[in-house]
Amino acid sequence: MKLAMLPIVDRTALALKKLEEDIAAVETDLCGVVIADRWQDQAMAAICRPVVLAELKARKASLLRDLESYGVKVE
Repeated sequence: MKLAMLPIVDRTALALKKLEEDIAAVETDLCGVVIADRWQDQAMAAICRPVVLAELKARKASLLRDLESYGVKVE
């Protein structure tokens, strides 16, 4: 990795950390659904949770690929 890439790597690593926190929150049922400023019931959240989790994991995989393309080894 070139030193000029450091700010990009830092931003990507921060985004990855936030995504990991979001994934953990969804996996532990700390996820809700709001429509027009109204919280929906747990049944609605349960229906949406797998879709949200799949999207978050796809975004995480994308960030990991980005880091790898920058020459960063992620363990």
